[in-house]
Amino acid sequence: LLKPWESHRRAGKSSSTPLMHLFLVAASLSLAVQPPLAASFIQLSPVAEHGTIEAEQKNGNDLHAGIPGHPMEVSPTSVVYQVRCGAGRSREIRSFPGNMVMIGEHGLWCPNAKVGSTTVYNAIARIMKFKGRGSSVIRCYPDEPHTSPCWHGQKMRSAYEMIRRGYTKALCEAFSFTFIRNPWDRLRSAYVDKIQTGKISVNGRTDMTFAEFVRFVAKQDPAEMNIHWRPASEQCNLKGKRPTHYDQIVRLEDGFNEQLDYALRRSELEPEAITAENMHLAPGVRGRMSFYRGAANMTHRNELVDLVAQIYATDIELGGYTFHKY
Repeated sequence: LLKPWESHRRAGKSSSTPLMHLFLVAASLSLAVQPPLAASFIQLSPVAEHGTIEAEQKNGNDLHAGIPGHPMEVSPTSVVYQVRCGAGRSREIRSFPGNMVMIGEHGLWCPNAKVGSTTVYNAIARIMKFKGRGSSVIRCYPDEPHTSPCWHGQKMRSAYEMIRRGYTKALCEAFSFTFIRNPWDRLRSAYVDKIQTGKISVNGRTDMTFAEFVRFVAKQDPAEMNIHWRPASEQCNLKGKRPTHYDQIVRLEDGFNEQLDYALRRSELEPEAITAENMHLAPGVRGRMSFYRGAANMTHRNELVDLVAQIYATDIELGGYTFHKY
């Protein structure tokens, strides 16, 4: 059912120091499901009683170590955690963004806001019998891990909380997936849903024109962007030196309802009929044209189109997107 558009594996040389061993992680965007892996922690010296976990900040090279069961004084959305999966010669280091969500016991999803996340959360809520729907449904917000830990029994848990508490075996064995979306549509949807409505202010303003908003986003550091327009490649660690392994990366445009149903079933869940929710803008060239080429006060006709191409270059390459397609 799923249609991968890129299949590759990156590998690199390992280096060692007296304190730690680092290995480049292998990444795959193919349909092949990897065999279940046992888990162990990356060991630092001296070895803590329950092992240690290594975390790398996305916006720097500093490494932080945390002991399972003890709060880590780092922001989980800006950190990718390294966990050793497997045993013996089959061991490998895998990366897990702190914002990933464990669904039940076998599914691992990385949410991207404005990429069907409300639909996914509502589908989970129906399966898990959570109360509420839409914006009121239970969600994971690892931006505030110490005040709102996402730990709902065996039903829904953030990767950050699982790693912090020392439960890594399930992460290694889970079926992992995420969704991406055409960036020109996604940024337009974020503007219509969050900026035009005044739900999110930008520099204290709620009256930004679309052109002003796109220019503002173009000046931001991706790691500091609001999650509603942060590049999926940044949010879910899809590219880079140690990309996260995903069993499936799916474009929203490739039959979202059917793809989500398939991913949940591969996660050993039984979803009810799925209906796309909170989809403010359907994909399409006509809508993009009116927003990106019909905006007022542009320096040239393709200014906003080109800015989005620069901001989301990695997402565009990953999904094979163009302004005139998908």
